[in-house]
Amino acid sequence: MQWTLSVVIATTVVYLFTIVGFTQSFLELNPAIVEFWATSLGQQIDRQCKNASGIKVIEKKYKEATYTTHYINGTTLSVEVAKKIESYLQVRLEAAIEIKKKAQELFLNYSSENHTCDDFTYYDSKDITIYKDRGNLIFPEDLDENSTYNGPNLELYLPLYEEWREHFQIPVSLNASAIHVPTNIYKCAPFLLDNISWTGKLDEVFSKNQGNMKSAWQFFASSAGFLRFYPASAWYNEGMDMFDARLTEWYTSAAAPPKNIIILLDNSGSMTGLRMEIAKTTVKKIMESLNENDFFNLITFNNDSRFVDCDCQHSNGSLIQATSKNIRRVTKSLMEVQSIQIANFTKAFQLAFDVLQKHSPINRSRINLGSNNAIMLITDGASETYVEVFDSYNWYNVTVDKDQTAQLRYARIFSYLIGQEVTLANKNHVKWMGCANKGYFYHIGTMADVHDYVQDYVRVMARPLAVHNISHNSWSGVHLNIPLPKENFGFNTNSRTTEWIRLPSTATKPVLSISVSTPVYDQRDDEINNGNLLGVAGVHINLDEILAFIPRSKLGALGYAFIINNNGFVVSHPDLKPWL
Repeated sequence: MQWTLSVVIATTVVYLFTIVGFTQSFLELNPAIVEFWATSLGQQIDRQCKNASGIKVIEKKYKEATYTTHYINGTTLSVEVAKKIESYLQVRLEAAIEIKKKAQELFLNYSSENHTCDDFTYYDSKDITIYKDRGNLIFPEDLDENSTYNGPNLELYLPLYEEWREHFQIPVSLNASAIHVPTNIYKCAPFLLDNISWTGKLDEVFSKNQGNMKSAWQFFASSAGFLRFYPASAWYNEGMDMFDARLTEWYTSAAAPPKNIIILLDNSGSMTGLRMEIAKTTVKKIMESLNENDFFNLITFNNDSRFVDCDCQHSNGSLIQATSKNIRRVTKSLMEVQSIQIANFTKAFQLAFDVLQKHSPINRSRINLGSNNAIMLITDGASETYVEVFDSYNWYNVTVDKDQTAQLRYARIFSYLIGQEVTLANKNHVKWMGCANKGYFYHIGTMADVHDYVQDYVRVMARPLAVHNISHNSWSGVHLNIPLPKENFGFNTNSRTTEWIRLPSTATKPVLSISVSTPVYDQRDDEINNGNLLGVAGVHINLDEILAFIPRSKLGALGYAFIINNNGFVVSHPDLKPWL
């Protein structure tokens, strides 16, 4: 084949040479001479190709070598990989538990110190700078008592971890953890500083864990709103920073057990204008706090009650799984809700309880530590308490001892009163519904209140587990890690520094992660404080590190590996591109 190709090439070259060089002279060449030229040139080209490619050596090695065929059992290979991944994940789980233990110990021994921003500073991830070389930077320890310095706030400067490219993609510092505070929380608020203060010594366990996990992001997300993460890095966000750790899947799934939730939205005639806009935003915020382990549905009620999701193939008058797809579909239908007629609370509650009990029947043979069923009532007022409905559907007695019974609640009621101008009677009725049914009452007067109060229901639903110190570990689905910078973003430049780190273009690739998280409880014996959820501790795990355990060389040319979670959702697949 090679020889034939060489002759063809040589003949073509000679032919073209003949046409160009001799046709104008009207010379007639002997075909035998042309053939000789072509053959000679072809042989020369063939020899040069063989020498350059080493084909003879390759053929010799192939003939001398002895090869055997090995059958690879796919099941056995999967089991081996699963064991390696399990061992890898166990180390991360144990690290999360260590963070939890340390946090509970720190809070147990902490006394409030009433900090202010004048006497207390922390590494705010929106302000810190990571430097490679001290250069001309002057730090507090370099100054004497009489020195004055008007340069940058060097208390927010941290040294660079030299191996950051290999393990974290973005510049980080192993010297400390950093704090992220949501935009809607004042970063110098006393309650915030108090909580940041007692979590400061978590850096000790973060640093210890880092020895076994070179590439892991560790965190403690406080119920007060802030996120402490390690190693420290600058926080990047395009536009307004709307991130709140308490609304993430890894927080809500660890803070409370899987939930069954019915959202009742009052769309009677009085719920118009700004009230309806606030109400819809409240509904969306509740749905954002759900994760794929939860089930929910949305019912609007006026004189009649109906499911907002009219796609009977999916809802069929029952609870639906809180997947991102289902939430997007329900949100789209929510935007079309209009205000008409008057509100019939009795019908709405009856439908809500029927749906919940169809999904999760009442078990009167045992006492639950805490109901994971809830009804979220969103209204601008109620004319009465509707105690008869709750007595019939929600309150039931169980036997504790031979001569003792207890009255339990099948579902918690969380009541959200919408609007600033409400009557005292309406407020009291709505408040009673929440308090009498082991839930909570919130007055949502403005859009700002939505962001401040809506996610608090998670803390209430977590309380029974906290009281009995029942811990559960949660594994999240795939998500993007701490926000990464876009290309051409960099750290603050300053003329006093000698060298600043600029972000490589490789850092623009989204980092897909899963997370293991566990709740952190207040373990004091005080009846008032015992059972509070302090926050969630955990570890973010880079998905690429898990995939590294898969021996791609043993999968064959057409083989590939994929991972699904216990809910049937794809965690990893060659065709999965969740950021597109």
